[in-house]
Amino acid sequence: MTRDSIMNQARLFLFLACLLKAPAWAQEDDAADTRLEELNVTAHRIEVRSVLPVETLNAEELAQRASRIGPGSLAPFTSLALSRAGAFGSQTQIRVRGAEANHLQVLIDGIEVNDPATGSEFAFAHLDLSGVGRIEFLPGAQSALWGSDALAGVLQLISPREASPTRVEVSAGSNRERFGGLDFGRKFSVGHYNLSLARYSTDGTNTALEGNEDDGYEHKSAHFSGRLEGGNLGLSLVLRHLDALTEFDPTGFPTYLPVDGDNQSSIQQEAAKIALEARLMDGHLEHHLEIKHLRTRTLTDVEGARISRFEGGRDTLTSLSHLRIGERHLFTGLLEYEQERFKQAAETNIFGDPNYSETINTKSLALEYLANWGRVSTTLSARLDTNSAFENIHSYRLAGRYFAGRDLSVFAGIGTGTKNPTFIERYGYTPDSFIGNPDLRPEYNRHASLGVDWHPSEATRVGLVLFDDELVDEINGFAWTGAGFTAVNLDGKSERRGLELRVQAEIQGNRLMGAYTWVDSNAPDGTTEVRRPRHQGHVSLTRTLLEDKLQLLFGARLQGKNLDLDFSTGQQRVVDLPRRELVYFTARYAFSDRLAAIMRVENALDDDGQEVFGFAPPGRAVSLGVQAAW
Repeated sequence: MTRDSIMNQARLFLFLACLLKAPAWAQEDDAADTRLEELNVTAHRIEVRSVLPVETLNAEELAQRASRIGPGSLAPFTSLALSRAGAFGSQTQIRVRGAEANHLQVLIDGIEVNDPATGSEFAFAHLDLSGVGRIEFLPGAQSALWGSDALAGVLQLISPREASPTRVEVSAGSNRERFGGLDFGRKFSVGHYNLSLARYSTDGTNTALEGNEDDGYEHKSAHFSGRLEGGNLGLSLVLRHLDALTEFDPTGFPTYLPVDGDNQSSIQQEAAKIALEARLMDGHLEHHLEIKHLRTRTLTDVEGARISRFEGGRDTLTSLSHLRIGERHLFTGLLEYEQERFKQAAETNIFGDPNYSETINTKSLALEYLANWGRVSTTLSARLDTNSAFENIHSYRLAGRYFAGRDLSVFAGIGTGTKNPTFIERYGYTPDSFIGNPDLRPEYNRHASLGVDWHPSEATRVGLVLFDDELVDEINGFAWTGAGFTAVNLDGKSERRGLELRVQAEIQGNRLMGAYTWVDSNAPDGTTEVRRPRHQGHVSLTRTLLEDKLQLLFGARLQGKNLDLDFSTGQQRVVDLPRRELVYFTARYAFSDRLAAIMRVENALDDDGQEVFGFAPPGRAVSLGVQAAW
C-alpha cells in the first residue's frame, strides 16, 4: 500500500467520523464502553480511554519479566528496534518504526528524560524500572501534546497510584552479576508514598571481537513518589536519582573498531517533579501546575585520565487545564516554558576548543478537543513552539475511532512531529572550528496511520496497523563545506512505511502474545537506513502451574537482517548485520505469599549476532534470586 493511499484513507475515515454523529448513537453508549482500551494518561495527558491504541505493560507483567535494569523488559512493545554496542551497560539505542534514535520521547511521570547533552536521546542502557508500576507506549507523531522529541512516539514510565507492599529482592548470576532491590510503601489518611532502591553490578563481557578484557558495569538508583489529597486539592512529588559506571573499549583510528582498553564513563541523572492539582466546578475543571527538573552529567576517562565532561539540564514550568462539558466533550489547554542547558568541558585539541556552554528557551501553547459521540470518538490538537535560537514550529494531530461493535473498532490518525536541532548540531564538538548554520530548521515528520482492533474476549485481542511517515528537513550534523564542518537540513524526504500485527490469546491456560513489524525506511537519496531491520517481532508464552505457585515465561525477541556502516577499511561501506533470535526464560516459584525464588535466563540460545558492527554482544546469562514481601 502506497503512502498516498494510506493518507487518503486516513483522511476519508476522519472526515466521516467527524460527520457521523447520529442522535441514535447517543443512546448506544454501552456499545462504545468496550474492552478495547484501558485508561491511560499518555495519549491525552489525562486519564481517559484514548482514541488511538496505547500499548501497556502493567505491574504484574513487569514482575513476570524479573528484570529491572536494562531495556529487556521493553521487548513486548511493537516496532522497537534495539541496537546495543557490545556489553551490558554500553550505548543502547531504540528506533521506533524506522525513525532516528532521538525521535522517541521518554517520560517518567511526565518528566522528559531525554538527555540534552547526548543529542536529546534517552540512555536505554541505564533504563531502570525501580519504582515503576506501569509503562505506556504511544507510537506515531505526538508533538501536538508533547512537543519536540515526540516525533515518532512517546514511552512513559509511571509510578504506582497507590502504596506498594514492602519487598526485598536479591539475585546473582553469570559474569558475577549481582542485584539488590528494596521497595517500600505506606498509605495514610491523606495520601501515600513509595520508595524504591536498587543496586546492580556485573563484571560484564568483552566488547572487542579480540582479546579477553571484560567490560563491567555498575548501577545504583533511588525513586520516590508520593501524593497528598485534601478536599479538591492534590499535591504530588517525584524524585529520581541514577548513578552508573560503565567500562568500554576505545574505537580509534584507523579501524574504528573496539580494542581492549581501560576506558570508563560515569553517568549521573537527577529528575524531579512537583505538581499541584485543583479540581473545580464539581470536578468538571481540573488544573495542574507542574515544575519539572532534569540534570545529567557524563564524565569520561581514558586510561585513567579525564578527557571530557558533558552536562545537560532541562527545567520546565507547565500549566495544564482540562475542562469537561457533559459526558462527551473534553478540552485541554497547555502553557509551557522550558529551558534546556548544555555544557561541555575537555582539553583543547588539533580540531579546536571544545569548551562551551549554551542555553535554549522554548515557550509553548497547545490545545486539544476530545469528543465522544457514542460509536465515534475524535480528537483534534494543535501546538505552537516559539524557540529562542531557531525557527518556531507548529504541530497538530487529528485522530478518530469508529466502534463497529463491542469488540471491534477501526481507527485512523494524521499529524506531525518535530525535533529541534540538538546542541551538537548547532555548535559541533569544537564551536571555534565548527561553522554554525543560523538557518538550521527543526526536523519535521508528517504521519498517517490506519488500523483495526478486534477484542472478542478478555484474553483475546488482534490489532493491525498500517503507518506511513515522511521526515523532511532531516539534519546532517557533519556536512563538509570545503572549509570545515557544519550542519544542514537535507533536501528531499526520508520515508518510513510499514505494518504492525499484534496478537494476544489464552489457550488452555497458556497466555500467548505475539507481534510482528515490517518497516521500509529510506534516506532522502533512496538508500535503506542503517540499524532498521525490515522484519522484527516478539513472541511469549506465560504459564501458571502447581496451583499458581509456579509462574513460567518463555519469550523471544526476533530481529531480521539489517544494515550498518563499516569504517575499518579507511572508507565508509555498508555491511550486513545478521538475524538475531534472543530467547529468554523466567521462572518464579512462590513458597508462600511472602517468599519466592526466581530464575532468569537471557539469550538462552547464545546468539552471537552483532547489533552494532564490530561490537561483540553478551552471550547467555543465568541468574538466581529470592524475593521476600510483607
